Amino acid sequence: MVRFCIKIHFSAIISPYSKKLQLKSTITSIGILKFGSSYNLKLQVCVLVIFIGNIGNITVIGSILLNRTLKKFLDCQDLTGEKGVALTKKIRDSATKSLEIILKVIPTADKQHSDVLKKICLEHAKGANKELLLNNLGSDATSIRATAVDILSQSTDISNKLFQRLHQTDASKAEIIKLLSFQKQFLAPQQIINNALKLNEYDAQQLLALAEHSELPLDFDHLYLEPSQIESPAIKISLLRYFGKLKQPEASQIISKFLADQSKTVVFEALKSLQALAVSFDASVVLPFINTMSESEQDMALKVVINQANPTIVPNLAPWAAGKSDDVRLVLIKLVAKHVTKEGLKRFLQQLDLEDWVGKDRAVKCLLRVDNDGLYNAAQALVDDKQEFIRGIAQQLVAKQGDPADLKKIGDSALHENWQVREKAIVAIGNSGNRQSLPLLTKVIKQWPESTVGVLKAINKLGFSKGLEIAFTCLKMPEAAIQREALITISNLTAEKNAATVRDTVLIMVPKLQATVRDTAEQVLMQLTKDYSLSELQVDKKLFETRLIKIDQHQKKTVDHEQLAPTEIITFNNIDELKLKSLWLDRYRITKEIGRGAMGKVMLAEDEMVGESLVLKFMLPELTADGASRERFLREVKYSRKVSHPNVIRIHDMLFKDNLCAISMEYFVSRGIDEVLKKVKIFEAEEGLKILYQVAAGMSAAHDQEIIHRDLKPSNILINDEGLVKVVDFGIASASTNTEATLTRVGSIIGTPPYLSPERAKGQDAHYSCDIYALGIIAYYMFTGRLPYTGEPMAILFQHLEGNAPPIHEVRKSIPVPLSFFVQKLMATKAENRVQTMAAVCTGIQEVQDKLKN
Repeated sequence: MVRFCIKIHFSAIISPYSKKLQLKSTITSIGILKFGSSYNLKLQVCVLVIFIGNIGNITVIGSILLNRTLKKFLDCQDLTGEKGVALTKKIRDSATKSLEIILKVIPTADKQHSDVLKKICLEHAKGANKELLLNNLGSDATSIRATAVDILSQSTDISNKLFQRLHQTDASKAEIIKLLSFQKQFLAPQQIINNALKLNEYDAQQLLALAEHSELPLDFDHLYLEPSQIESPAIKISLLRYFGKLKQPEASQIISKFLADQSKTVVFEALKSLQALAVSFDASVVLPFINTMSESEQDMALKVVINQANPTIVPNLAPWAAGKSDDVRLVLIKLVAKHVTKEGLKRFLQQLDLEDWVGKDRAVKCLLRVDNDGLYNAAQALVDDKQEFIRGIAQQLVAKQGDPADLKKIGDSALHENWQVREKAIVAIGNSGNRQSLPLLTKVIKQWPESTVGVLKAINKLGFSKGLEIAFTCLKMPEAAIQREALITISNLTAEKNAATVRDTVLIMVPKLQATVRDTAEQVLMQLTKDYSLSELQVDKKLFETRLIKIDQHQKKTVDHEQLAPTEIITFNNIDELKLKSLWLDRYRITKEIGRGAMGKVMLAEDEMVGESLVLKFMLPELTADGASRERFLREVKYSRKVSHPNVIRIHDMLFKDNLCAISMEYFVSRGIDEVLKKVKIFEAEEGLKILYQVAAGMSAAHDQEIIHRDLKPSNILINDEGLVKVVDFGIASASTNTEATLTRVGSIIGTPPYLSPERAKGQDAHYSCDIYALGIIAYYMFTGRLPYTGEPMAILFQHLEGNAPPIHEVRKSIPVPLSFFVQKLMATKAENRVQTMAAVCTGIQEVQDKLKN
């Protein structure tokens, strides 16, 4: 009998992991192979049998083997040597089934070993292993999670899976978005946006930020975006800023959908995005929303249309040219004329013919006023068109354009000394439809006041809203006939956007009108209220009485003021009754009218009691009619008198007599900085800084007395021939013009829009910093010759809030950069970012002066 004994040595397998290996079964039998005749050559075999109770322990044994290899691998310092290569191969060969073990070792390994292991993991990141790595993105262990991100970041085919996992409840969205960022240039933008819109606001913002880095075009056909279903304004703004950077015309279509948003900020951002698009597109997409826009938004929308306009847009403008807004209509008709072709004009007129007759008539009248050779040529080709409407308009255009008014030639006639020649020329100007004729008509009024009524009729015929300025100037003239014609012209030229302002201005002027035309004023006010659905007027009907005011018998006599005895007192009931050499309050002899404005009239007077010249600023009666208003002016005079400084005009007193109220103040022979700028255009750095220093010094003294100016502007800064500067009108918001109109009167925002600080534009209370901001705007104007923000008052306020004015050294290349930076500091949009005090402004000016000297 031959015996064979089989020994299985476990020591080599178990050590050094014997403590970790737990076998539930043991060796159950050890047999001996026996061969002998007694068994009739029957083979009876007894083998060593090992029963393993749990099949999973086979994997454990494999893991133990891999762990031993990993230990040797980590101990090996030369991975390029024979041993290192062999160990790397062993790990690579077993990685498919042991990726999780390798993944746990990587965080503890040094860079040399971890790089090799990461590479092995990446090679085997397929199928179940890829899912394993993705699952580890949600691991509680930060090191494991970071390792999974690091490996997957090098994989280029997992974006779809990442987007899917992004919406799982247990997903680590931050890690997934981080992973996606490694592939951002290859991600489809529409996929980013579609998935972002399903996330919360924070995660959506993080994901959307990847879109602008994608090198792929946006597929609009697969973009599932409905602005009305997006709740977060921040996400809308992020989307709009992305769309605005695209170079795809289709972007305009999706951006325009945001113009219907309830948030004005979103609408504003949408308009900015349309302006930013660097490709041509059909800008008429903004027109359906234009009637619901604010004035500033309309301005932006029209700029988009103007910048993108081309011949293809002309037919699309017809419905909006027939709208209610005169300003919108004028812009669109000008675009029609600029880009017109025969086919474009025909299609425009075809579309226009579909509109209601009122809108159609307005558009045609506006079209007929345009003087353009291209329009004439296009119309000439349509004079025999089959469609009656097109043929008729074309014939009118040809007849009108064929004999355009020669302003140079007609201008000589309009200023002719023969009144008959002059009147015919004025009528011709009215029929010319030429907007450029308005300055000529202004000149006619100045040179020939007797032709004012004819000029007003011509302005009325022209129909341009700019003519309102001339009409209001004429309304101040004393002749009743001129006042009446001016009222009629104002009524006809008023548009919806300015109806409330026009009505308020006319109402203020009623007390100064001739009694015989006050009924006309009342009719105009009532008509404006009705036509534009304004709030009902709350005024005393006596204001519109047309009877002549009774005066004392001695006042009916013609008085020669030069012969008045010093003790003879005359009662003045109206500012306009004060003439040259009038004596007021038995003390102040009027010697000159210095100026007039929205708040009243400024007169130079001689104080006969002390023999000194001073200035009397007479307030309009309606501004001092009630006790509260008088108290307001008295309070401001009281505060202003506290300021005693060489660079501030000294306020003397508040004076009342009968219906007149005036503020007396120091007489300073000077000119306003605004007048100086009209001549010099700009100030050089050295001269301008000297002026600004004096203003800041005077304002510093005022601020020390807790006095805020609130309406600091060039016209309120006076300078004499010796260069001495004085600030005037503290807190009184005085004389203004149409280009520098105060927004409101007592009880609301006081200030001039171009110089109004952002916080005041928001309606917040005035603060010292508001004066510092205004000084920055003044400096900008002085050194560049232009204001940083222009346009309609409300548009200017929005511009102040944005603060996007270009630095002055970019506007005018010769301006030193230190000066430019200093002005920017004064004009900072946020008050906390500005120079904090006027005393600090003085110091800053001196520092700039020193830098320029050096």
